[in-house]
Amino acid sequence: MMHSYYQDIINQYQLINLHSTSKDNINAIGKSPDSDNCSTEQNGIRILVAEDNRINLLAITRFLTKKGFTVTGVTDGKKAVEAIMDNEYDCIVMDIQMPHMDGMTATASIRATGKGATHPGVPIIAMTAYALPGDREKFLEAGMDEYIPKPLDFDDLERLLTKHNLNKND
Repeated sequence: MMHSYYQDIINQYQLINLHSTSKDNINAIGKSPDSDNCSTEQNGIRILVAEDNRINLLAITRFLTKKGFTVTGVTDGKKAVEAIMDNEYDCIVMDIQMPHMDGMTATASIRATGKGATHPGVPIIAMTAYALPGDREKFLEAGMDEYIPKPLDFDDLERLLTKHNLNKND
C-alpha cells in the first residue's frame, strides 16, 4: 500500500513538471511536452481537444484515448482553428477561457470556415469553469452544441459523446 502512495506522488510530480521536460522526451500523448500540439495515433472517431492547461489536456487526452478515440490536443483557440483547416474531426471539446483566442471566438471561426468541424452535425462541447446562470445559453448561442462544467466529470463527458453517437461500440 505504501508503494502505491509514493507512486501516486511521483505521477503527480511528473504531471506538474510535464512542460519542463526536454524536447527529446515523448509524453503519453504522442508529442514532445514542449509542443503546443499533441496527437494520438489510433484508428476511430477523431476528437479535437482545445485546453490551455497542459495537465487537464493530458488527463482528457488519456481518458479519450483509453476509450478508443483518436485525439488531437491543442493549447489555445487559435491552434484549434488552425487544426481544423488541415483535418476533419467528429467532435471538438473546447475550453472557453484560453490565450490568443477564447473558445467562443474559436467556435465562431470554426463554424464560419467551411472546413473540418463546420458540418452542422459535428458537436462542439464547451468545457469551462463558468457556472453562472445564463452561461450555458451563451455558449449554445455562440455555436456550441453542449456544455460541460469543470472540474470535468469524465462520466458526463462520456455521456455527451454517447448522446452524439460518438461511442466506440457502434
